[in-house]
Amino acid sequence: MVKNHLSRLAAPRAWPISRKQSKWIVRPLPGAHTLEASLPLALVLRELLGYAKTLKEVKWILSHNYVLVNGKPCRHYATALGLMDIIHLTL
Repeated sequence: MVKNHLSRLAAPRAWPISRKQSKWIVRPLPGAHTLEASLPLALVLRELLGYAKTLKEVKWILSHNYVLVNGKPCRHYATALGLMDIIHLTL
């Protein structure tokens, strides 16, 4: 059984996040990429790109189909993004 949450301290070291900012972080959904080789979409939009400040804002962006991953609209915030995935934002 897969856990639904992930502690920031237990996150892979390759993720570019601050470790002591808050307790929890989004865990990516299992799929084509492993946990170490992927980033959740919410982390990319919130921490890396800075399009949202909270997870609620990320969910709002995704619910309005502003994000395409590999040419398909993505509606879930925990979608795993890998190395060669293409993100298209129409904000």
